[in-house]
Amino acid sequence: MNITENDLDNIFEEFKERIVHVNFTQSFTKSVSKIALSKLHKDYEIVRDQDREASVTRMTNMICMDILKNQKVAIGFKDASYAEHAQILLLQHNRQYQWLLVEAYEAFEDFLENLYAYCGYLDNGFWKVQNFKGTSADERKQLDLGWFIRKVKESKLEERKLEEKLRQINAKIPSLAQILAIRKRDDPLNIDYEFTIILVSMLRHKIVHAHGYANKEKFIKLRLKDYPLANISEAEQQRYVEVMSVFFGNGQLENLITLLEVHDSTQPIIFVDRLGDLLARVTSYAMLLHGLVKSHLAGKLS
Repeated sequence: MNITENDLDNIFEEFKERIVHVNFTQSFTKSVSKIALSKLHKDYEIVRDQDREASVTRMTNMICMDILKNQKVAIGFKDASYAEHAQILLLQHNRQYQWLLVEAYEAFEDFLENLYAYCGYLDNGFWKVQNFKGTSADERKQLDLGWFIRKVKESKLEERKLEEKLRQINAKIPSLAQILAIRKRDDPLNIDYEFTIILVSMLRHKIVHAHGYANKEKFIKLRLKDYPLANISEAEQQRYVEVMSVFFGNGQLENLITLLEVHDSTQPIIFVDRLGDLLARVTSYAMLLHGLVKSHLAGKLS
């Protein structure tokens, strides 16, 4: 099967389409939440101006069918003060942002898996040799692209985890780590793109499997022990602690993965777009990977 540059470009184009959709949905979600909060505030002002009881802004009854009696029954109600209602809206807004991050990571994961499959197909030596156990060098050359894609998608690779794939890519394309190190050194924000990708994968895991909560202290300690942060200096560790802390709430919500926009603590008139920043960094990393893999495989493309 002949593979061209267009095949590799199509992998990246599909990722771009999905990540742009996530970015658009973030903007739309932010607007809807802003409108809802504005309406809540106006409703509260009306109640207050009329000197009515303002402690409860809304009461909602839940009705369901009692199948045995064949009649509708009320099973309970919920009321909320203005402050409680506002917090519910913000928590739901944050929950939507959490799932947008999940979508973004899964788009990147599909991109990386497809790219990795093409790397193994075009350059058998790109993958760890254990992946070809029981096959000779000649037999490997006869394997079709579908075999490589299935191997990746069905998690049958020796390098199943994200970190393991990134290590292998770094080993085969040394310029990746070199470029990232130079960019990190020269960037005023000192962005570590590879770490960001792994952080997003860990946040995604907690959103999907723990309702968006994680023990902040334990989460950060575990990350500091894992690739690529193992063996860094204490001073560097503290910087990464600060980076990870940005994505958690405060006070009673300190264990909630929090992605809503917040004011910059050093420049109060500026907002920090936590989700948007993560989306941009994931995209930048994918773009770099795509370009370097194309260069690495150039001699093997039709």
